[in-house]
Order: sequence, then C-alpha cells, then structure tokens
Amino acid sequence: MRRALLVSVQMEYAEQIMGGAKTVELRRRKPAVEKGDYLIVYVPAPLRQVIGVVTVERVIAGAPAALWRRVRCRCYVSLGKYRKYFSGAAVGFGIVLVRPARLELPITLEAIRSIQPNFSPQGYRYLTRPALARAISQLKRRRASAPAP
Repeated sequence: MRRALLVSVQMEYAEQIMGGAKTVELRRRKPAVEKGDYLIVYVPAPLRQVIGVVTVERVIAGAPAALWRRVRCRCYVSLGKYRKYFSGAAVGFGIVLVRPARLELPITLEAIRSIQPNFSPQGYRYLTRPALARAISQLKRRRASAPAP
C-alpha cells in the first residue's frame, strides 16, 4: 500500500460497500489511487464517521454511457441517479473495490479533528502510509485514555 484515499460516501452506498454488494465507487474526477491502495469510507451527516476501509483493485474510466455498461451491476445505483451524477461529464471513473473491512469502533469526525483541527472530509483526502499510521496510533492512545461510557 502506498497511500489511502478518504472519500465521503452517503450512508446507503457506504453500507453497500461494507457489505460487499457495491464493488464500484463512482467519481467524476480521477482519483490518484492504484491497486493495493486503500479507500477509507467516511459517512457524512448525520453519522459523520469513518466506518471502514476497502482495498482498491483498479480504477476504470470511460464515457458515462460506456462506463455504465461496465459497472451497472456493481455500482449499486439506478440508471436515473447515474445519469444525473454524470450529467455534463465527458468521462467518468469507477474505483473497483475488494476486501471491505468495517471498523469495530468507527472514527468520529470529532476524533479526527482532535488530531487535525481543520480537517474537512469534502472532496478527496489523500493520506500517506506514515500519516495514516500516525493518525491510527494517536486515535488508539486517545481511546485508551478516554473514560468508559
């Protein structure tokens, strides 16, 4: 693994990714990930938590109509929503995902901001391996020292 990409994914789609039904995450911009990198799944409001991690198998690209033919059974979205999402785009991207792993303890936005105060989960957020290891270590230390609920 060279890096991890934190992406914001609506709850209904995030659950399908973590359950293994949705194996292609759609994006309008090309993500700089490759085989073996991780996709960190962040669910926005009202949950506002990182719920899991999946491994990137590859990224595929194509004109939206051609891409739909390749991913329609794996992207877990209706044709109507797909067309609306890619409206006006010349090219669409699909991140092919394998090996979903749900976190035992989701990481809240507040916990992330306790480490990185100005953190915003909007757009793409790349994390290098050392940065990811540091963040996980800091979160573990904070959880260990936190009072039990």
